[in-house]
Amino acid sequence: MVQAWRPLPTGILDEPKVQFDITRRADAQEKSVPFVGQPKTTVLARYPDLLDQPNDDLTNTNDEAGPYGEYLFVEDPPGIPRTVVFGLSKTAIRFNFEEYVRVSINNPKPVGNNPSFTTSRSSLKFDWHSQIYVIANNGVYERAPTYNNIGPQSDSSNFPF
Repeated sequence: MVQAWRPLPTGILDEPKVQFDITRRADAQEKSVPFVGQPKTTVLARYPDLLDQPNDDLTNTNDEAGPYGEYLFVEDPPGIPRTVVFGLSKTAIRFNFEEYVRVSINNPKPVGNNPSFTTSRSSLKFDWHSQIYVIANNGVYERAPTYNNIGPQSDSSNFPF
């Protein structure tokens, strides 16, 4: 998923005392079936209690670019680490995100997950989801033909198994 954000008024990105950051809040669950043992459902992340507290922006690396012209960009390709699927016959992960822009004035650029009164949310939130379903097939893990999707809005539909 690639998103473009355009801070207003025009020219605000050229102001040296104004710093922007694209961040997000995440809510995620996984359901997995091991080769040996019982299926289990695990909560990977919950939205924080504070309305504008991020919890999916710890290092702020490799996801933001810009400004380019009047735009800031953020990119997050879907996927899961190989270690997550090791020993499983199948797993499904459901992510819901709230993406938004933070701004600080006369302070360093906002980074990380800590809430701070030196930054403020400066945009509406963009809700989106990512669903991943991976199965083992003769020793190779591959995406299942269903349930894999990315789209707007939260989606807490049932797991595919």
